[in-house]
Amino acid sequence: MRGQAAALAMMQDTCEITVPGAGRGPLNPDTGQREAPAPVTLYSGPCRVRQPNLAAAEADAAGQALAVSDRIVSIPLAGDGYTEQGRAGIPARKATVRIVTVNPTGDPELAGRSFSYEAPMAQQSYPTARRMRCKEAE
Repeated sequence: MRGQAAALAMMQDTCEITVPGAGRGPLNPDTGQREAPAPVTLYSGPCRVRQPNLAAAEADAAGQALAVSDRIVSIPLAGDGYTEQGRAGIPARKATVRIVTVNPTGDPELAGRSFSYEAPMAQQSYPTARRMRCKEAE
């Protein structure tokens, strides 16, 4: 438990993890078109963001060159930040991690950025946090 407490102490930023909403979204009265359904929040609470490598990879999306940066986002193993849906699990390749606030000594450019959750980091016997490998297209 001391390891989990130490990991939580390092989580001084705040993030929100969502997945796309299901079903039909609301009707926009101005356009007459349906909008996307509201995203479903799985987690909202403390987190830690790290960049494991300094080199960004190149990606080609529809003929457009993008720099893709890896990040590791850590959240507590359990706690009040998880919604009922979040306690059931956070699906890789579907969830979005948005950084809401950054600690005062952190990088202010991080606030408001979004990352796609790619895969969980290796699971282990005595975990101190849930670590997620994420990517950001810049």
